[in-house]
Amino acid sequence: MLTAASNEHSTGKRSRSVIALLRGPRRLSLHWNRGPSSTTRLRKRGALRLGSRLLLLAILGVGLLSSGFSRWAWAKEWITILHSSEHHGVALPLDQPGLVNIGGFARRATVVDRVRQETSNVLLVDSGDILVGTPLSSWFRGEPDIKAMNLLGYQAMVAGNHDFDYGLEHLRQLRQWAEFPILCTNLMSVRATLPCQRTATIQVGSVTIGLLGVVGRSNFPDTFNREVVEVLALRDPQETVQAQARAWKQAGLVDLVVVLTHQDTREDLDLLEDIPEIDVIIGGHTEGFDGLWTPKLDRPVQELADPGRVFVKTHRQGRTLGRLDLLVDHGRILRAKARNLPVAKFLPLTLRLQRCWNGTGVNLRVRRFSRLDKHSSRSWANGLQSEPGRPTSAICWRTCCAANSHRISR
Repeated sequence: MLTAASNEHSTGKRSRSVIALLRGPRRLSLHWNRGPSSTTRLRKRGALRLGSRLLLLAILGVGLLSSGFSRWAWAKEWITILHSSEHHGVALPLDQPGLVNIGGFARRATVVDRVRQETSNVLLVDSGDILVGTPLSSWFRGEPDIKAMNLLGYQAMVAGNHDFDYGLEHLRQLRQWAEFPILCTNLMSVRATLPCQRTATIQVGSVTIGLLGVVGRSNFPDTFNREVVEVLALRDPQETVQAQARAWKQAGLVDLVVVLTHQDTREDLDLLEDIPEIDVIIGGHTEGFDGLWTPKLDRPVQELADPGRVFVKTHRQGRTLGRLDLLVDHGRILRAKARNLPVAKFLPLTLRLQRCWNGTGVNLRVRRFSRLDKHSSRSWANGLQSEPGRPTSAICWRTCCAANSHRISR
């Protein structure tokens, strides 16, 4: 009896340990009176079941993550391209007959900020000719303009013909100030190192964009600085663009190819029609237009489904900021909408830009500047000093814009 009781007691302990291990009344009823070998088998079986369940969960988790990533990477997605054209030193609002208080960086920044509040998928670019056109530009030679572009969060520009007006070394200085690439895809030199780069790639949302910057045959060499022409050569724009765009697309390196051009509209339309690897052309150099062109159209329209390739060009001197909205799926443009956003006097000034013009202690430099041109610059400088709330000089860009560059919202 004692032996039997001891065996019964030990069996009960084993059974309770099995219960604790398996934690299930169904398993308890199946294995209640089994011996020590059964306990070992049960432990192994339980471990196997646990391992199988963990493996199943891991497989399901990986599947969900991969499918979620795939949806994120390839879902239909809207992106917005903002573009300016033919800036020509108009950092301050225009003051011309019919164009009173139009444009200027402080109001352009307001437009950019409002779009970025709508969507984070924004690409901001310029189609060239930052330099030459105002007394401010003639004196400061693009420094305030490039630094203002940094503050606005520009991501690329093409070098236009006037951006070479002060020579390659000055363009190199502009490139050093710029916090974005300056592109010259089809310019080359065997005698000098160009201060601009051939290509750039930028991620906008889940869309990878390859950027090219092209100067047209209508520009080179006739509109370029004579000294610069001696050390530069022009590659054929169509051959250069097609080779790079095709290489990108065949290797699967980009979803869209966007070409920033500085050439005549006729050259842009030829480029658009002849090279199927192009997705978007952002034009410059000549007067802009409203809406968008495609190879299928004989006039611009504001919106189009399944447009194929798209060409846009906003108005010059910062009077408008072009906006192109694209619905993209697997590198294909499903829908395109284009309009020009006015940079007009009814817009408020963006303070991070305006305060760079409202420095103090700079009137001496303005007066020195006004003596350069008794006819135009003097009245310009005096007007700045006498009108309340207007900028007094651009010299403070050298400190203010550099100090505020970390506040750029991209």
